[in-house]
Formats: sequence, structure tokens, C-alpha cells
Amino acid sequence: MNIVDILIIVFILLGAFIGFRDGFTKALVNAVGVIIVTVIAYVLKNPVSEILMSFMPFFNFGGVTSLNIVLYEVIAFLLVFSVLMIILKIVAVTTGIFETFLKFTIVLGIPSKILGAVVGAIKNYILVFFALYVLSLPTFSSWKFINESSYREPILSKTPLLSMVASQTVSVFDDFASLKDKYENSDNTNEFNLETIDIFLKYKVVTPKTVNSLIDNGKLDIDGIENVLNKYKEE
Repeated sequence: MNIVDILIIVFILLGAFIGFRDGFTKALVNAVGVIIVTVIAYVLKNPVSEILMSFMPFFNFGGVTSLNIVLYEVIAFLLVFSVLMIILKIVAVTTGIFETFLKFTIVLGIPSKILGAVVGAIKNYILVFFALYVLSLPTFSSWKFINESSYREPILSKTPLLSMVASQTVSVFDDFASLKDKYENSDNTNEFNLETIDIFLKYKVVTPKTVNSLIDNGKLDIDGIENVLNKYKEE
């Protein structure tokens, strides 16, 4: 057990404490809201990232310019997630009014707090899942302490529903990690870029149309990229 595992446990317990304090109604609205927000952010990250990539600059990353695609995917997810979370907080405040009435009734108040603790723990578990999901991106591949967490793999691969939704993206991470190991002692950034783009196209992280647009705008300059694109020509 490392520091990441300890933080995961503390964060889930904190969720239970806050849920107990807030009661079932407010905790449930928060939990359901977080699920909806994360799903919407996940769905919208690709189109939003494509908009960002068309306007924002690309960084060199030691010649591995294809990593910019991952960078803007992360930014897009966090941007949409943050905006929707602000809206959720406003909704959560209004539900606190109803919860106030429950607190005056001991019979309803105690079960409400217990159920709130359960829901709060589940909500924070979901947040842990998506935090590990983001931290597993190739951008953070050098953070060894994340990969060394004993909870990372079971949370990402065995969480009902969420693991199924994110399984393809996790496959991207695994393929990229293998690719990174393959070129760890190589300075052939062009081949690394080619294989990275191949992975992104294979798992539909990015579309051939977007890659072509990035090439036309001079943001991707990779020898032989046309051969990779030909494998994924849109019908």
C-alpha cells in the first residue's frame, strides 16, 4: 500500500462523512449529478478537444507532438466537467432546503444520514475512478507512484458499468505504455509519433478528419502519416 492507496481510502471515508452530515436527499442529488456530469464530460471531450486543437497551439514535447492530442483531451474533459459541476452545486444548494425539514424529524433524520453516508462514499469512489482514469493518461505515464497503487488496476477494471464504459480508453493507455517502453531508449520520434497516431485512430480517440485538419494547419508534421491514415479512411 502506497500513498495513493491511503489517499483513496481517506477520500472515500470523507465522502461517507460528508454524506452523513448532508443527509440522503442532498447526497443523492450530488451522487447522481456527479455520475451524469462525468458521463456527459466523457461524451463531449472528443468534440470539445477537436475545437481546442483547432485554435490552441501545439507543444513540442521533445518531438512527440502527437501527445498534444492527449493533452487537449484531458483539458476538454476537465473543462466540461468543471462547468457542469458548477451547475450541479447550484442544484445541490436548493435540495438542502428539503433536507432541513428531515433533520427536524428524528425518525426520518437518522436513516437519512446513514443512507447519505453510503451514497457519499459511492460518489467519492466514482470521483476516485475518474481521477485514476485521468492520471493513467500517457501524459502522466512518468508518475510511477500512480501505477504502483494496488487499488488502481482493480478500480479501473472491475468497477461495474464504469469499467465497461472506460475499457476502450484503458486499452489506449496500456497500448501507449507498451509503446513508450518500446521506444524508451530510442530517439526515433517520428516512428513513435506514427505508432501513437495509429493507436489513437484505432481506438477512435481522434478521427482521420481531425488528423488531416491538424496536418493542414501545420500542427502535425510526421513523415509517413498518410500511410497510417489510409488504414482508417472514413466510408
